[in-house]
Amino acid sequence: MKLSLAVLSTVCAKRDPDAERRLEKIRGKAAEYKTFAENNDNVSTKRLKVINERVDRLVSDLERIDVSACPSPGVEEDKFSEGDEEFSELCDASGKFPSMVRSYARTFGCQDGFPNRNFLERLVNRSHKLKRKTKKAAKCDAPAAVTTATSIVTGTPFTNPPMLEMCDEGFHAECDELTNSEIYFENQWTCRNCFRVRATYGQNSGFKFNPAKGDFVSVRFTEPVVWQTFNHPVKKVTEVGDDNTWKIDFKHDGNFMSGMIFEGNLQTSDDNLHVDGNWIIESAQQCSSREVFGDRYFTLWARPDGGIKFNAPLKNNGEFHEVEYNHECTPGEWNTYTVLQQYVDSVLELSVSVNEEVLGTHVVPVRKAFQGELFVEVAGDYHPAADTFKVRNFFHQTFSQPTSPCGTPVDPCDGDDSCDALVWNCPIRPEWSNLLGEVKGNAVYSASVDVLC
Repeated sequence: MKLSLAVLSTVCAKRDPDAERRLEKIRGKAAEYKTFAENNDNVSTKRLKVINERVDRLVSDLERIDVSACPSPGVEEDKFSEGDEEFSELCDASGKFPSMVRSYARTFGCQDGFPNRNFLERLVNRSHKLKRKTKKAAKCDAPAAVTTATSIVTGTPFTNPPMLEMCDEGFHAECDELTNSEIYFENQWTCRNCFRVRATYGQNSGFKFNPAKGDFVSVRFTEPVVWQTFNHPVKKVTEVGDDNTWKIDFKHDGNFMSGMIFEGNLQTSDDNLHVDGNWIIESAQQCSSREVFGDRYFTLWARPDGGIKFNAPLKNNGEFHEVEYNHECTPGEWNTYTVLQQYVDSVLELSVSVNEEVLGTHVVPVRKAFQGELFVEVAGDYHPAADTFKVRNFFHQTFSQPTSPCGTPVDPCDGDDSCDALVWNCPIRPEWSNLLGEVKGNAVYSASVDVLC
């Protein structure tokens, strides 16, 4: 009987007039949103279906809020009739409509009126996902189209690797996502829009974090915030790009052997916003600072004059760790651009060629040769695409490294006691700061080396 009465009470609850008018406006904006998506040439049929489903889900979520169970906010409808809620097109709507949804839930809803405990956090997350998926589908962040009769110019040869803006010059960041159990919200109780962020992770063995080498933590919030205070071992926090994204640097003498533990007190820019859950944290990452190398592993750039700039990687060669060649490209002709890195007479050698004509060769120190995962693109999203060109027969081939590039290995100390072999019969080239090893000196000794002049 109690359950039946409770359900009856909810069904018969009367919705606040201001909330009803606001919800009706949101329904109209939802229909407008879907119309913009349907008429956007960049949105495929598949992505249109996803967008429509997410818009409908957000409206359905708002309709589930029992506003009668919450104190009346005393909000006048005129407050919501501002011009910044008028949609000009889909990309404009992708930011404004989700904001309207979040505003309604926080203004007219409360914990007693939400269907379940995590309702608001999930609603906020869904609203941000709608924004991201819409912007991706509509290509809102793509560079503006270039209308010119000449070849599209890709710009400078240096693209921005992920998180480059948070690193020192010449470095980029490699990041791992942190979960909401590793960095999370805590209530501060001092004001409605005040909250605490706490991080606790890496307590298991094997945790690696070295701020002396540039390692840091990045946190992006769903709302603009101001960082008030932080504790040891945090050294400083820096706003990156906007009030939503912050970089956290740590003291070099901090002890991270037992994992990462820190906390900070923050406040949202909106004094009327009630922060009460993990929804305030959009994402967080732990990042390691790395040298920018491999970004030019094999790259062709369109020049303003219609030619091709050809880059290949060579560590410590120039500002971008690369070799560069320019090739005149005749419209209507196909050309083959090739990079080959292989052992030649026991030396690792890089050669760059066009149509089998070698433009240059370079010696590559083996320990500085790039090895690892590669990301392959035919025009990325950092620069406009040179779409007046065409490509074909694009491939990448790896070769098994020979056991010894100079024949059967021979130990010069073979059969001798108390002998340390530093270089075997395979020749090497001298390199700056190339420590081969350490040996123990003695009053009676012999040292020998073969040198090719």
